[in-house]
Amino acid sequence: MLARRLGLLTLSLVLSLEASIGLASLVSDVERMMSAGWKPSSTALEAAARRYTQLETQSPANADVTYAYAIVQLRNRKYDEAARLLGEAIEARPKDLNLRRARIWLSVLMRNYSAALVDMDALSKNLPAENDDPDAEERSLQQVQFIGRIFGFLEGPAAKQASAKQVDEHRKRILGRLNTTRKSAFAAGYEAVAERYAELDLQRDHAKSTAKADEEEFKERERETLGEQRDAIANEKNELYEKARDVREAVKKEVDRIDEELVPLNVEFAQLESEAQLVRSHIASLQIEINSLLTLADQDEDPDEAFRLQAAAGRLEATLSRDRYRYRQLDSAARRVNVRRSSLDQQRRAAVATGHGDLNRLDRRDRDLTKTKKRIAGEEKRASQPATGSTPRVGSLTTQATAFTSYEEFPFEEERQRLLAQIEASEQ
Repeated sequence: MLARRLGLLTLSLVLSLEASIGLASLVSDVERMMSAGWKPSSTALEAAARRYTQLETQSPANADVTYAYAIVQLRNRKYDEAARLLGEAIEARPKDLNLRRARIWLSVLMRNYSAALVDMDALSKNLPAENDDPDAEERSLQQVQFIGRIFGFLEGPAAKQASAKQVDEHRKRILGRLNTTRKSAFAAGYEAVAERYAELDLQRDHAKSTAKADEEEFKERERETLGEQRDAIANEKNELYEKARDVREAVKKEVDRIDEELVPLNVEFAQLESEAQLVRSHIASLQIEINSLLTLADQDEDPDEAFRLQAAAGRLEATLSRDRYRYRQLDSAARRVNVRRSSLDQQRRAAVATGHGDLNRLDRRDRDLTKTKKRIAGEEKRASQPATGSTPRVGSLTTQATAFTSYEEFPFEEERQRLLAQIEASEQ
């Protein structure tokens, strides 16, 4: 009999030890899983997923394990997966206020306000009745304050996105379940968000007002600068027009001077050409006549007649020689005149080319100024637009004022420690 009792006692101790070992293993495994995926990264999340699969095999349908993995998913911003896991955990433990609170936070973050309202309604229904336990009542008041902050957000920063009718209906229904103390806690949470929203909105308005004033001052300086640039362009364009006029007048004056000098030279050259043409014709006639006389002298059998013909040809040769000398004189004079004409013609072409080059340069500068003037006109148009005060800082403050996390951050570290302590306590 004693041996049997000793055996039963030993078995009881063994079972107790095994339970204690299993408990230690579950707590440490959950902690390792959460630690593995705590720093957001794809590699960390994969490691946490492997540990969660092992835990699911060891402790199937454990709402605490599921919630722990949901928190890891939240840390890694995998909100859809976190929502699915929270749904499974709540289905297993529908009266767990912390699970409801986590899903409310996530629903609001994902702008699923209708779902958040349903969960807040359920959370308020499952609040424990008021009792003499100060710690328990404090936890209830914290939950109520959380609900108040969510309603403060839905009726403040998110008022344009949430259904005012649904929000009002759920607020009235929830407040109807609360006693005076809890209503005060709700109001405290609500007012905390309203004050923070007003503070952020004031910061944004101040930043926008300051930015608008700075922008208006900048635009005024810009308009003055652009006006000065526009006036400078107008003055330079006038100077360009005057310079172009001067260039054209200078070219015309030079060309007229050259043309004036060319007139007598052209006349002289034409006269020389005309006289030279007459001399050339006379030379050709004399050459024909001389050749004819010499031919006749060669054919005439009378020596005296032949001599007479040759003497006549000789006299013509003397005249031909004088004509040739005269032609050389005329040709030399014509070449001298032509050299002067060619020099003046080169001067004329150079004057015209230089004038064209100067005018082209002035025209290019004028076109550049016209482009700059158009650019300035566009900038003046933009500078004349009313100041908006829209700056990155104002945009950041606007985003911050409407962001849910500006009013309610998820208490990751607190929930991690609370959950691990809850797993340990539930098995003792």
